[in-house]
Amino acid sequence: MAKTQHETGRAGELPPRREPAARRLPESLPILLETSADNFYALLDSGGGEKLERYGPHVIIRPEGQAIWQRQLPETAWRQADAVFTGDTDEEGVGRWRFPKSPLGETWPLEWEGLSFLGRFTSFRHVGVFPEQAAHWRFAEERIRTSLAASQRPVKLLNLFGYTGIASLVAARAGAHVTHVDASKRPLAGRARTRNVRPCRQAHPLDLRGRCQVLRTRGSSWQQI
Repeated sequence: MAKTQHETGRAGELPPRREPAARRLPESLPILLETSADNFYALLDSGGGEKLERYGPHVIIRPEGQAIWQRQLPETAWRQADAVFTGDTDEEGVGRWRFPKSPLGETWPLEWEGLSFLGRFTSFRHVGVFPEQAAHWRFAEERIRTSLAASQRPVKLLNLFGYTGIASLVAARAGAHVTHVDASKRPLAGRARTRNVRPCRQAHPLDLRGRCQVLRTRGSSWQQI
């Protein structure tokens, strides 16, 4: 079958360019929030399915499935860990941790930018706080202080699935009325006790609610969630 002139084109001549059917959407890059090392937390090394971290005075080793690369620090640095999560028993609490140097208690004091709380050796490898969220804590505190400075209206914050409650404590310290909601009772109680370690001066009280209690908050409104 013979081809038309448009299909074949003349020698050295390109076919006409078609206009796009729709305008290309503007590209946007994700915002990467990074937590820098400080006296509260530092990621010292990772690799081989584990990570070496420092929480306050203690250096600990925990499993990390995403750390599939090789370690950077020598083995001698890893041997200096104060606590290692083994997970080789069915015990609760510190029973699944090994302490190579000397036995440690279930909790120990930590501090982030003047706010005191407790770390905890749990049976599911967590230590009660998530330092990668420090960027979010700082963001919330800055927004609350800015809002209070610009307006006399109180700031009401609803922290859903608050878990450890560090974000709730930070928001309360900034001056917000905080409602903390989580189904787990132990982290709620633990964070409430930590307020006695170093009370937040001029901070509003926390409203601690369980999963069932939040159903009674219909009619309430919050500026930040």
